[in-house]
Amino acid sequence: MRVALLGPVRAYADDGSPIDIGGARQRAFLARLALSAGQVVPAGSLVDALWGEHLPADAVRC
Repeated sequence: MRVALLGPVRAYADDGSPIDIGGARQRAFLARLALSAGQVVPAGSLVDALWGEHLPADAVRC
């Protein structure tokens, strides 16, 4: 899988075909993970990246 982060966030399968990654929140999630490729990303870091100060009631903060 290849993830393009410059410009619109996009993902491509190994054969080069595009992968539909959904809406803005899914693209932000994928981008955050791609920026830390090969590393463990704590749940709290993901929550902060996706919602910042405006957490939904069911968000997990670690």
